[in-house]
Amino acid sequence: MDYKKIFCLLHHIPILDAVSECNKKLLAFACRPLTYEDGETLFHIHEMADDVYVVIKGEVEQLVFNEQCEVPVGVIGEHELFGEMAVIQNIPRLVSARARGKVEVLRIEGEMFVQMVTSTPEAALSVMQGLSAKIADNLSKLGEDYVRVCKARGLPPADAHTREH
Repeated sequence: MDYKKIFCLLHHIPILDAVSECNKKLLAFACRPLTYEDGETLFHIHEMADDVYVVIKGEVEQLVFNEQCEVPVGVIGEHELFGEMAVIQNIPRLVSARARGKVEVLRIEGEMFVQMVTSTPEAALSVMQGLSAKIADNLSKLGEDYVRVCKARGLPPADAHTREH
């Protein structure tokens, strides 16, 4: 995939709307297109985060693991950015990411991503809004899971946190 095609793709990523054309051009040079087959891992939980990803085609599943099993916690679709939280915070990955079917992504160098989003208040605000939306969505899903678990245990959700088990 050439630079011009990557530059055009960056215009379809909502979280990058406020990024200047100049910075999108720089970002296009910092991107590396990659393809993963079904079940291939993009990154592992607890690895240090060096890069941010954008799904171009397909879906990426986010997973956490415990002693007994892997637990899917989210699915990233086309034109969605992921992996940015760990890069921004400079912490290890909080989840693993695995291809769900064949997936095409752009891998963006983490340092370039941070420079880009801190270049203007508008770009920083755009990323903050995107992160806030992700957090709100995750909290909503967590609430739904909580209600499901309470029902499975025969507890009314409103009282579940006050009862002892």
